[in-house]
Amino acid sequence: MKPLFRTTAAIGDLISAATYLGSKTSGLETRFLDAVEESLDRIAQKPEIGGAYENQNPRLQGMRVWRVHGFEKYLIFYQISDDRIEIVRVLHGARDIADILEKH
Repeated sequence: MKPLFRTTAAIGDLISAATYLGSKTSGLETRFLDAVEESLDRIAQKPEIGGAYENQNPRLQGMRVWRVHGFEKYLIFYQISDDRIEIVRVLHGARDIADILEKH
């Protein structure tokens, strides 16, 4: 099993999402973060589980996407390399994902 590496941007995404969700419903931030960890464990066990993220940017070739279990509007974007799995971003599906990832 390859180790997971979370980018600074992905960590920021998780903090922002958890803070927002927690402000709406008490305890929801903990459930969200637990669901993210469960989803990341699945990715670590079977990296090819996520679908290919289709795009034209050569820098983003090989990008994969997987939904956060129980919070399906949140998407985990990641890339697989020889020695690790890099969690690039964790974004709500309503955001301008293409633009955000272009700036990655």
